[in-house]
Amino acid sequence: WSFGIDANEHPSVALALNQIGSHTLLHQTLEKLLGPDPAVAEITAITVAPGAQPQGWHPDVKPLGNSLKYAQTFTHSYSLFIPLQNVTKRMGATELCPGTHFCGEETLTDVCIQGGFQASKSNKPEDAWKVGDGLIMNQKMWHRGGAYYPSPKQENPY
Repeated sequence: WSFGIDANEHPSVALALNQIGSHTLLHQTLEKLLGPDPAVAEITAITVAPGAQPQGWHPDVKPLGNSLKYAQTFTHSYSLFIPLQNVTKRMGATELCPGTHFCGEETLTDVCIQGGFQASKSNKPEDAWKVGDGLIMNQKMWHRGGAYYPSPKQENPY
């Protein structure tokens, strides 16, 4: 599920936005990628329900209508994923398919099945994608939300 977030929705949202907006290393990284004074165009909360199947592999922008084909008319755009809790493989951590942001193919599913990986190394707590650790990717890169296989003892966080 994907939900839009209002900056005044909850004090934790305002705090998170302030931390992101004032993070020096993130700001420097975005300026190197996008140029001076980069804009944030969208903020979304993504959640995975226990028992959910994996998403299909996909980019967040259309492969034939982006900067690969129209370099001078489309700006590069990036997604920054920041988990709000530690996420293991079993919990549906985001799966990535590096290098696909350079491909203009209509479908790269087979490539991603062969070469993709999850942001979490394993189901061990020490290998989880840690709360607050950001993952930034070009929106042309193919990725997907993983399946959520709750353990029998795991409580539903909702």
